Amino acid sequence: MSSPNNDRYSVLIADDSEVCCGLLALVLRNADYDVTCVYDGMQAIEATRARAFDVVILDNEMPKLDGLATLEGIRALRPHMPAMVCSGNVAADQVARYERLGVENMFGKPINPLRLKQQVAKVVEHHRQLAAADTHRDPALQSHTPFLAPGSDARIMEKPFFSGVSPAARKLVDDFMRVRRFKTAATLEGRSGTGFLDVAVGMAEAKNALLLACPAAEVDEMKLIMLFAPALLQDRGVILIITNAERLTQAQQAVLEGLYTGQGALDPYYLGKVSLIFCAEASLHELADDGQFDERLLLRAGAMALRLPDLSQ
Repeated sequence: MSSPNNDRYSVLIADDSEVCCGLLALVLRNADYDVTCVYDGMQAIEATRARAFDVVILDNEMPKLDGLATLEGIRALRPHMPAMVCSGNVAADQVARYERLGVENMFGKPINPLRLKQQVAKVVEHHRQLAAADTHRDPALQSHTPFLAPGSDARIMEKPFFSGVSPAARKLVDDFMRVRRFKTAATLEGRSGTGFLDVAVGMAEAKNALLLACPAAEVDEMKLIMLFAPALLQDRGVILIITNAERLTQAQQAVLEGLYTGQGALDPYYLGKVSLIFCAEASLHELADDGQFDERLLLRAGAMALRLPDLSQ
């Protein structure tokens, strides 16, 4: 039996069991579906970066990333891609989280082959109809990704933050132009309200990279995978602004250091493609002296450091 309208459905199956993955694939290929199999969550995210599937079928328990973390990463890349879960072990709280992420169906194992084929066809056709209707909407109403890199022609030096003829303002401009040449990491230090984000954005405006900001409290591998996914899709680098960097725990600092050393869940997808800007209200050098901040990270960021004066200056 072939799929309706002679247009083959493309299906991604992610399951660490080659037997389960093979059985699901066999059922769908017999229905003339175009099936791709992967065996862990990171492979699933990479596959969806390379291609938009009609539907993805996820196992709940997989190595590297479980089904929930995998789906969060996929949602960052392909927000509207239909997803199903086929697993023999899903807790009640996980079911609720899957539902919040917009899962279409949840199947237990073993699955009824006829039901699987019917539900895939139903879900895909429904989403194709929605996509066709969406093409007729007013473009002004279309949603856009919130993560956009500023254009290279931005005129940061004309912003009010850099205006003034005082010695402090002139020094700020000189220091800013020096630090703006950072390659891997830079540090901005100053009291709250001194304009961290304005300066950090200005430092990044000349670079063709995706510009993101994340408070220290939210730094973890899964969060970064979600934030970085659009850059992976667009094959661009990332400039990540970390606010309240003085509050980073040692575990969080290790995650960020892993962006340069290739250790952690983000390897090898973003290795060498991420630049960090630390915004801190305390001296990171003093924290490093007290053993509270990773000296390796500080070595990367300390060479390009900018102390922001109080705005009253």
